[in-house]
Amino acid sequence: MRKATQRGTHWSSFAPPNFGGRLDLTVSPAGSFSGKLLNGTSSHSFTGTLTTAVAGLFPTGIATIKRPRPPDLTLNFVIDSAANRLQNAQVSDGENTVAISGWRSTWSEGEPPSAGYLGAAHSFGIEPPADPALPQGYGFASFTVKPAGTLTVIGRLADGVDFTTAGFLGPNGEVLITQTSATADSVGGILLVAPGTGPLFANTTISGSLTWSRMKQTATSRVYREGFAATSVNVFGGRYLVPASTVVAMNLEDRSDNARLSFTGANIGAPPALPDLLVQIKPGGGVLRPANNPRNTTLVIKPTTGELSGTFSLEDSNPLSPTTIVERRVTYQGQIVTHNGTAFGCGYFLLPELPSFGPPKTTTLNSPMLSGSMLLEKSPRADVTRSGTYQGLIVTRSGVASGYGFFLLADLPRVSPPTTASTSPVISGKVRLESNK
Repeated sequence: MRKATQRGTHWSSFAPPNFGGRLDLTVSPAGSFSGKLLNGTSSHSFTGTLTTAVAGLFPTGIATIKRPRPPDLTLNFVIDSAANRLQNAQVSDGENTVAISGWRSTWSEGEPPSAGYLGAAHSFGIEPPADPALPQGYGFASFTVKPAGTLTVIGRLADGVDFTTAGFLGPNGEVLITQTSATADSVGGILLVAPGTGPLFANTTISGSLTWSRMKQTATSRVYREGFAATSVNVFGGRYLVPASTVVAMNLEDRSDNARLSFTGANIGAPPALPDLLVQIKPGGGVLRPANNPRNTTLVIKPTTGELSGTFSLEDSNPLSPTTIVERRVTYQGQIVTHNGTAFGCGYFLLPELPSFGPPKTTTLNSPMLSGSMLLEKSPRADVTRSGTYQGLIVTRSGVASGYGFFLLADLPRVSPPTTASTSPVISGKVRLESNK
């Protein structure tokens, strides 16, 4: 057997029960390797030497990973030099064997990833789980790929828990996400970035799925206190293009009521109690809200990052004392993402449930908090067909004959103040008829 040389860093992901994990592997020019295995919330170091039957082809590594409590783990892997990936990689405790997927860092500042990955932020949303008993809001995250191929994913899950993963872009656009916790949420998986068409790469896509779980919380926790087992959630997203100062976020028209803000889930109720709103988003991120805003819904947009936030208030009869009113002030967070060529905002809110006689009896201070979804989309105002009339007269000025006149056209329907196609104001415009010579 001959010693192999396959220099580089391999970053891998695997998914054993409960927490998932990560493998960091570095190979020296001489063929020795070292690394760290993150298994759940435990971290274990290891070393070894690569070997191969034919010089330079498919180096093989085997390492025993010592743990404070037996059994020890055995790591096996083969490096596919041409594909820059690990093959037949697995870790075993003698009874259970888990497969590992991983890739090598192939980038440097002198040899960066292609332009489709660089130069702009990427953002993605995390769909709610299929089980309605679990958080029903959208998680979200963003990252920017640097010339050396490194990136840091920073995001938030729909129960309000932050997550982050620092790593590098895989040779085929892979992005690893892994965060484990013995007391809160664990999330992990592999996403794929597929660059779109240059020069803007606006149709870039991010796809994949994550495994998400939450540990049982303390008795004082209000957010999904019992936790939940690992569940799969889908991811969608793309490239985030920062709008110019004269352009409206999400590439909306600069007109009144150009966006709809809506909230669902978490037992929020039904119209007219909902805090939904039609708003006008202005160039630069300013937001005009209608005068009729019974839930005092607010919206803040950061065009440079696509971050969204806001508040709303709900007032309901108190189930413990029907003659009194319970006010629940709620905050929400979100992110503008692009999916199937359409930009929109998605996020979550955490809503305290109304007090209950139970058991156990709850008040506004200790009732459970449920996660619901927030969406910011182009307003659903239907296309309106408008016809106008014009009149004019041909006149001669300085020996040149031209036509001058005016037209009358009904304005578009509006939500605030409310108008329809038949009641909207009629506006006047100019008509000009000239020779095309």
